[in-house]
Parts: sequence; structure tokens; C-alpha cells
Amino acid sequence: MVLNITTFGGLFIADDDGNSISEKELRSPMIEKLFLYMLFHRQGSMTSDEIIEAVWQGEESENPLGTLKNLTYRLRKELAKKFGNTEFIITEQRGYHWNPEVIVYIDVDEFETLIKQAKYEADQKKARKLYEQALKICKGEFMPKISDLYWISSQNTYYHSLYISAAKSLCKLYTNAGEYERLEELCELAIKYNNTDEQLYCYQIEARMHMGKVGLAMDTYERARIILDQEIGVQKSTLLSKVHDELLNYDKRRSEENFLDIRSDIIEDGEPEGVFMCAYPIFREIYQLEARKATRLPERSWLVLFTIKNKLGENGERQQRNVSHAMADLEEIIRRYLRIGDVCAKYSDTQFVVLLSRVNAPIANDVANRIVNKLLEYDDNYARLEMSYSTEEVTFEGKVINEK
Repeated sequence: MVLNITTFGGLFIADDDGNSISEKELRSPMIEKLFLYMLFHRQGSMTSDEIIEAVWQGEESENPLGTLKNLTYRLRKELAKKFGNTEFIITEQRGYHWNPEVIVYIDVDEFETLIKQAKYEADQKKARKLYEQALKICKGEFMPKISDLYWISSQNTYYHSLYISAAKSLCKLYTNAGEYERLEELCELAIKYNNTDEQLYCYQIEARMHMGKVGLAMDTYERARIILDQEIGVQKSTLLSKVHDELLNYDKRRSEENFLDIRSDIIEDGEPEGVFMCAYPIFREIYQLEARKATRLPERSWLVLFTIKNKLGENGERQQRNVSHAMADLEEIIRRYLRIGDVCAKYSDTQFVVLLSRVNAPIANDVANRIVNKLLEYDDNYARLEMSYSTEEVTFEGKVINEK
């Protein structure tokens, strides 16, 4: 028996015969926690006390051994539904161990192995291929739905750091080879994982500069400067300033361009899909332009502010993580369900602001209601959060939020 386990972006279990079970089908974060702990400790025995401490993390129970026994039974039952009556988990006198006859391949193990091989590979072409294979495996955060466990959170941080380090190593290889299109594409992906890494912005600026996208490179510099200032308090960066100077010198050397050159610099890459996501300073500029249009066009636009927070008296670390998960899911829903032409920005750790183009008040409220309802469908835990929205018509007199 062989199981292939995916953990990046959520749990997915499959065997070589095409049988599988998803995180959603399991319907229990506690079963996921137990399963993951046993997988990561499958090389040896696990005492009941160790498992209880790792899975329940200090939560009190009248009968912890009985609770563990019941949860193990449920896990076995879920695995048996999809993969037959193989004995995956073997009971011992003081605990459990994973059946060594069940071979397990986990995406994080392959991810880590490929990066280690690439790091010590002398041949740059081979190293590049290894890094590319590794980064394709990482399709999201490590087990984001159960990151309230300290050891899951710790692993998540480790894999996140490993991804960014590998991405920057691959950026260097692309730069050495002069493959600026691949460099730009990689930076775009990596910045979504970490939007405060200065070196990634520098690589992105360099890629766009060498591709002749000077205007876009300038925008990248401005966005990076604002984000580094707002998120980590870096007001002046030596590395970013150096790349900016190179960009200015490059721009001075450019000859006069025609309309086609300008168009290729400003046009959006690929087919536009869904809402336009941007940083808040850019959102504010777009809002102000929309407000100016409101003085001469009959069609109106509406501003919607979504807010997620814990209900009164629930401000622990776990609840804060719940808000963080809800914000990530809310962003995914906004990306999926809003239209081309709508604009969205993250306003704070608990808020998104959206500009709905050419709608009336009932439609604006209907869209906002639908977004909130979609979020509630994602996870039962979100019912414990306070989710709200407010709307306002865009007018020249109206003011978009300026203070956090």
C-alpha cells in the first residue's frame, strides 16, 4: 500500500489506484491533526501522552486517553472508507505506531529534498531544473486550516522560509542566464508568498527593466517602497535605492519610442481575469479618478468595506489565527466572484476595501451580502467571527478612507 500526501494548501490523500480523500471530506480538523502528527512521526513509536499533548495542545479533558482512542477509531474509519481495511495505525501498549508496510510520500519531503539537491548542484542548468520542480510542488501554505497547533505553525514558517530562499536562488540563476521573462514570472509568484522581501522586488525591477518595461519597473519600485515602509518600517533601503538608480540610468539611455513601444509597456500581461487587486495607495488613486468621473457620468460606482473581527471576549491567539484564515479565504472569494473592472485592496489586517464599478445601491448590497455568505460556507468556524460590511456611493465630495 502506498499513500501520496499533499499538505501545501490543505490536506489531500491518494493511493496509486486512484482512490482519494480531501480535507473537506474529512470534515474534522482534529482528525487532520492526529493524522498529520502520526505521519510526521511514522518512523517510530508514539506514546499516548505525546500525541495528546501535540494534538490537543494542553486542552483539558476528563478522559484524554478515551478521547484519543475515539479519535483514532474515527481516523481509521475514514481511511478504511477510501483505502480498504489496511491496518494503517497499529496500537501498542503505551501508544501507537504507523504501519511500516504502508509507504508514504509527502509533498513537503520531496520539496525539501529537491531544494537541498539544487543547493549543492554545481551544474547551473541542473540546479535550475531542481529548483523549478521544487517550487511547483508548493501550491500554498502548509496546512493553513490547522496552523493553530504550534508544531504546524513552526513547520509552516520553515517551509515558507525555504520557498523564499529557493525562489531567490532561482532568480539569481535566471538573471545569470538573461532569462528575464521567467525571472519576472517567478518574482510575481514569490511576492505573493512574501510581499516584504526587498530582494524579490529588486529582481522584479531588474527583469522588467531589461524587458523594456521601464514604466512598470518604476511602479514596482514605488509599490515596494510603500509596502516596506508600511509593513516593516523600512523607509530607505540601500539595496532598493541602488536598483532604482540603475533604473533611472537605464531610462536616460533609452531612445525616443513610438506608440507601439509605449503600448507594450503599459498593457496588462495575459487575459485579464476577475477583480483588479492592488496596494491601497494605488486603490486610493483609482478611487479619486472614479470620483472625478462621477461629476459627468450618470452611472455610479460604490465603495464597500468588508471587516472581520472576533466577537466580544474572544481575543486569544487561536481566534486571531481564525481571523487571519478568514481574511485569506475572503481574498480568494473576492478574486473569484467580483468582475473585471472592480478594484480591491487590503486596507488592514482585518479589512478589504472594494470599488464596484457602475452599480446601484441594491446591487452593491447584494454583491456584499453574497461575498459574506460565501465566506461563511467555507468554514464552520467562521460563524464565531463578526463579519460586516458598509457601503457608500462614490461621489466627488465623498472621501475614501485615509486613516487606518
